[in-house]
Amino acid sequence: MRLSQVDLPRVRTAAKQRNLERCLAGSANCDPLGLSNSDQKAVKAAAQRRNLESCLNETSSCSPLDLSPADLKTVEAARHKRNLANCLGGLSNCDPLLLSEQEATEVADAMHRRNVDSCIAG
Repeated sequence: MRLSQVDLPRVRTAAKQRNLERCLAGSANCDPLGLSNSDQKAVKAAAQRRNLESCLNETSSCSPLDLSPADLKTVEAARHKRNLANCLGGLSNCDPLLLSEQEATEVADAMHRRNVDSCIAG
């Protein structure tokens, strides 16, 4: 069955929309050549959001070189906050070298409290 001249534009529009959705989702099936300039900007923004999320979650797909300076600061702050929480909780994935002097003192106090609690508990 062949498409009528009336159906052909609708089919092309639907195909372009599906391609845009694939590109926005970061699919390998995306055809970037089929995107308009405004769609390319939207796809680039979506890719930057996905990368920021990956970096905030410390996944292997994070590309820190693709972050804006503001996003890089956000990622570094989140990483520092997680590290401090890990150190305060006595977790092995704490990096004490990243702590400020005040934070290191807080971590030492927390470690001392955990040790005292452990001794009391027997």
